[in-house]
Amino acid sequence: MPKVSKEKKRFTYVEPTPEEVISLQKKSVVENTHRSILNWTKQFENYRKDTNLPGELSNISNPKQLEEELCKYFTVCRKTNGDEYSVTSLQSAINALNRYFN
Repeated sequence: MPKVSKEKKRFTYVEPTPEEVISLQKKSVVENTHRSILNWTKQFENYRKDTNLPGELSNISNPKQLEEELCKYFTVCRKTNGDEYSVTSLQSAINALNRYFN
């Protein structure tokens, strides 16, 4: 009687090429998320400029300062026509700015 092998076949891994890694990284960036981050950081920069806050957004390193500025911004932020943003839009803004700062 022939001997039956009890070994299971398994997948053999190979190291990905740098091109494969870069390709996957590019696919993981959602374009709408990127646009949202750009939009809301621009809006926040405009607020900072209009209210004469010093420095660049990217240079804020003090969490308390950032928290205070964001609280003030969300208190007064409006659409370009002066209407208030919906809660959903404000949540999108919070998420976008969170991604930017983290």
